[in-house]
Amino acid sequence: MFADWIEDSLRSIEKHYEYKMVFTGHSLGGALAIHAAMDMLLEEFIPDENFKVYTYGQPRVGNKAFEEVLRDRVEEAYRVTHN
Repeated sequence: MFADWIEDSLRSIEKHYEYKMVFTGHSLGGALAIHAAMDMLLEEFIPDENFKVYTYGQPRVGNKAFEEVLRDRVEEAYRVTHN
């Protein structure tokens, strides 16, 4: 997963369940943001309802199963593209 120091920092969030986590990015950064969000979801750092994902110009990533997990668990997940 993450480097140990990053994981330790993220684990400290677990005691603050009221925190919201917003993942955002543009283009390749959006693709990385969606993967980071999914990784955090699967590790269950904070409740699913506290996640938000906004990407802009992000290329498609993952398959149908990836999308279904994201849509089922994150209420606010938006991928903004042109057309």
